[in-house]
Amino acid sequence: MKNNIHGPNTINNTMSDNNIEYNDFGFTAMDADELASVDTKIVETTTTAKAVIDKLDNFIRPLLENLAKDSDKDYIYWPNRLDILTKKLKELDDIQKNIV
Repeated sequence: MKNNIHGPNTINNTMSDNNIEYNDFGFTAMDADELASVDTKIVETTTTAKAVIDKLDNFIRPLLENLAKDSDKDYIYWPNRLDILTKKLKELDDIQKNIV
């Protein structure tokens, strides 16, 4: 078979003994009900992801804001940090367990 002048990826270059390589481009057709189902799942997933992001933001933002308050100081005084950190780690575990 002779190469087509349009380049190596043309249909003529994928033919061999009258066989054409089939590529469906990775999509399939769906009806309105199937589309509505997919749309619903996307909305549910997006809502769930936003809720998780909000929980994580509420979890970490106070720490970052407090660290930024006195950024000119070289040391951080943090009494009872083990109790506080243990509680926060439990909260983080709970956030992670509730991810759907």
